[in-house]
Amino acid sequence: MKLLTAYPAIAMAALVVVLTSACAATPSAAGSPASATPGEPSASPAPDPSALPFETFRETTFSSFVKNTYPDFLLAAIRSEQEWDAIFHPAPVMGKQQAFAPETSLYKDRMILLIRRVAPAVANDSTFTVESVSRDGDRLTVRYQYTEPSPAASAQYSASVGIIIPSADYADATFIENGKDVGKLDIKGQVLK
Repeated sequence: MKLLTAYPAIAMAALVVVLTSACAATPSAAGSPASATPGEPSASPAPDPSALPFETFRETTFSSFVKNTYPDFLLAAIRSEQEWDAIFHPAPVMGKQQAFAPETSLYKDRMILLIRRVAPAVANDSTFTVESVSRDGDRLTVRYQYTEPSPAASAQYSASVGIIIPSADYADATFIENGKDVGKLDIKGQVLK
C-alpha cells in the first residue's frame, strides 16, 4: 500500500497522538512527617520495571478502517505494513489530508496492538482509555477502560484504539478491560483474535 507522501508532517503529527507514561508520578515526601532527615536522600518508590512506554492512536488518526470481515470484538498485533494492510482498508475522505497508515519506518523498532469493538454510532475518541502496558518476560498485559456509548444509537460504528509499543519477541498479550480479562492474543502464533 502506498502511503500518503504529500503531507508527511501531518502523517507524523497524527501518529504521535499521545505519549503516555504507564508509571504514575508519586508526590514528593518533603514536608510530611515521614520525610527523610535533612541532608539524607528521601526514599521514593522506583518506577515499575515491567511498565512499557506506549503511544495510542484512534480510528480517526488515519484514513483507514478495520475491514468489515472481522468480528465485532477484535484483538490484533501489527508488526508490518503487510499486517496493517490485511486488517485495514483505506478510506479516503474528501477534504482531509490524512495518511492511510503509519510510516513504514514505525515497524523497525515498534509494533501496534489493536483493540476494536463495534459500538453504537455515538462512539468517540473517549471510548477507550489505555491505562498501562506491562511486560513479564515475553508476556504482555494491556489494561484499559472501555466506555459503552450512551444512549445507544441504532447505527453501529467501529471504535478502535491502536497501542504502539517497542518491538520484541513477545509470546502473548492479555487484555484487561475494565478490570476483567477479555482475551489473550498469541502474538507468536497469530495476528488476530
